[in-house]
Amino acid sequence: MSQLAQKTSLSVVEKSGAESQYTGFVPKTFEESMKISSMIANSDLCPKDFKGKPESVFLAIQMGADLGLKPMQAIQNIAVINGRTCIWGDAALAVIKGHPEFQDIEEVITDKIATCTLSRKGRKDVIRTFSIDDANAAGLIARSNVWKQYPKRMLQMRARSFAMRDAFPDALRGIKIAEEVGDYQHIERNVTPYVQQPHEDKNIDTDYFNLSDALNSATNFDDLQALLPDLQSYSGAEVQKNKLRQLYKEKMIAIKEEDEAQEAALNQAMEKNNVDDTLPTE
Repeated sequence: MSQLAQKTSLSVVEKSGAESQYTGFVPKTFEESMKISSMIANSDLCPKDFKGKPESVFLAIQMGADLGLKPMQAIQNIAVINGRTCIWGDAALAVIKGHPEFQDIEEVITDKIATCTLSRKGRKDVIRTFSIDDANAAGLIARSNVWKQYPKRMLQMRARSFAMRDAFPDALRGIKIAEEVGDYQHIERNVTPYVQQPHEDKNIDTDYFNLSDALNSATNFDDLQALLPDLQSYSGAEVQKNKLRQLYKEKMIAIKEEDEAQEAALNQAMEKNNVDDTLPTE
């Protein structure tokens, strides 16, 4: 088991020349993997779905390593939706862009249809589309407020999902795209003969997963501000509301810290090069 953990971890570091510059801690044995998994699971930086669950953190890290993701990248970008292990669409795009045969991606989005074209070296382009008519036929718009409010973004992610899975199955290794799985209707299965298995709800909360994706994709305070009306009108379970509130706070803190770090780096660079930020006097 430790040999497997070591082999998987090392593959992340040696994946490319750029990866070899990574100086963060990467576990190389099973014991190190479990230790860092426990540290992450009990830290404030751990996503709520993994909080207090070192075993789940460990499995997410290992699955991320198979895709070329570092430990914290895996924790932030891998999700389990209705028992399916998934990766968020933006992270999946990063994975395939790191593939040696990746050449180009082109996305065209209108009010009615989204088209994603993926180019892979030595192969024909893969072109996939998803339209409003497709969404209506699948019942997505009728049961999801996010599809009603952000149709272009949702069309884009669905077309991208199809194209990525068809063009780079070797890079994604069969893992599903979270935005797509979030639209699936949950069906409970009774696997015990003559005994009805208990369940509470046959439908997953797609609004929750789509709002989580939107929050994870936010890169500045304006993005967060734009999401406030949707967060305030969200009518899901209280536990899901609390998760979204916490994710919103964590994202705001992360953006603030990133802005402060960039400002500090700029000030340090200016001091190092003796740059005066005032205009010269005559």
